[in-house]
Amino acid sequence: MVPRVGQGFASLGTTFGVLGIRDFRWYWLATVSYYIGFFTEILARGWLAYEMTQSAVLLGVVVVSQGVPQALLAVLGGVLADRVKKRTLIMCAQGVLTLSAITLAVLVVTGVIAYWQLVALSLVAGVSIGLSLPARLAFVSELVPGDRFVRAYSLYYVANNTMRVGGPAVGGIVTAFLGIGVTFLLIAVAHGICFFLLLAARLSEAERPPQVRPILRDLAETFAFASRTPVILILMLTELGIVFFVFSSINLMPVFASAVFNAGPAGLGTLLSSVGVGGLIGSVFVAAIGGTRRKSLLLLSAGVFQGLMLFLLAGAPALQLAALAAGLVGFGNAIYVTINSTMFQLNSPPEMRGRVTSLYLLGQAFQPIGVAPLSVLADSVGIQIAVAGAGGILICFMIGISLGFPNFRRLQV
Repeated sequence: MVPRVGQGFASLGTTFGVLGIRDFRWYWLATVSYYIGFFTEILARGWLAYEMTQSAVLLGVVVVSQGVPQALLAVLGGVLADRVKKRTLIMCAQGVLTLSAITLAVLVVTGVIAYWQLVALSLVAGVSIGLSLPARLAFVSELVPGDRFVRAYSLYYVANNTMRVGGPAVGGIVTAFLGIGVTFLLIAVAHGICFFLLLAARLSEAERPPQVRPILRDLAETFAFASRTPVILILMLTELGIVFFVFSSINLMPVFASAVFNAGPAGLGTLLSSVGVGGLIGSVFVAAIGGTRRKSLLLLSAGVFQGLMLFLLAGAPALQLAALAAGLVGFGNAIYVTINSTMFQLNSPPEMRGRVTSLYLLGQAFQPIGVAPLSVLADSVGIQIAVAGAGGILICFMIGISLGFPNFRRLQV
């Protein structure tokens, strides 16, 4: 049930009021800085890979080289998140990401960058992200009281989607006027700032790790919990649909910008920033209706909506219309991702949130399985036909889940 306008404003005020919690405020600012670096790097890596190779397939290889270690290490990262101090784990990852970006900046500026080096450093980034991202997400629930958790989670995605706008916009401008090497230096600065913001925050009592048990036992318990929890299994299934078709299409935006619209890095920045603008609006929308109990129906509707908007993106005759379509994809995606990750948390016990979050991330990390065939299809029949096909399959997939699991569609949480 969507709240009235007055209720929506009151809900938004409560959401942003979570920043009054000191430790969460520091963490939220660190998250903003992390996502500046993260989303700027998506633009920079993609643009550099396509400029070096002029191949959607080789661009896809760079994406795969980061996604594979994320997929392999996501569950292990969840185990680590439940047994070590989350802040320490995140800070270690930030150090690695900072050094990786500095290395790329030096290689580009000195003119010795090679394609294999770009792939290798993407692997390094994938390892760091895979091991730390479950801790980043699960940490939110430990920094705020339980009754404010959903609103804090919405605010986390406001930071995510705000920087989805700011990162590519700044990255596109910096790349166009100062060069890709300076862009990687900017990425390093953003990751470094995140490190020091986390350092400035006080340790929370909630960071104390639980009793350490054998890793294999923790892994077995994670999958056993998922197997006996139908809601978790269905959430993982819907996640695969979004990852295969929406995230894969977004990762091929450099091909859209260059091959379809003959636009430079600024044009790519426009497309990716539009995704972020829509995502930001979607995140605020979810914050305003945070009390709705029909989360599963909203999640499935957002999936169908994204498929329709991929059709619109594929048929856009001009960059401006493509940017509008990309923004609408981002709007639907933000609603889906926020509701999906929140439902993962709400349907898992506190002591397992790191591990259950890793299952959510495991679904996201299968992105390369979608990118690889979509990039091959884009090279053979064109990016527009490939993306239109992805949109059509996604619509059928989400409608199939809605009809096949009516109890999930009617679920109220």
